Amino acid sequence: MVIGFFVGALVAYFSKVKKEKILFSIVALLSFIGLFINMSRTAQISFFLILIIFTFIFLKKIYF
Repeated sequence: MVIGFFVGALVAYFSKVKKEKILFSIVALLSFIGLFINMSRTAQISFFLILIIFTFIFLKKIYF
């Protein structure tokens, strides 16, 4: 679920085609909802850790 969310979100972010962007946004949203419905603590912790890592990577690109 975590990988599905982040891959879907990244593909949607970098996509130029509107239909593709909508499709991968829906995939990311469904994976995100499924992540918290499943109630797996390990998956939720890994989600927040990967979110923090991606935040640092994108902020590093912007500021440096």
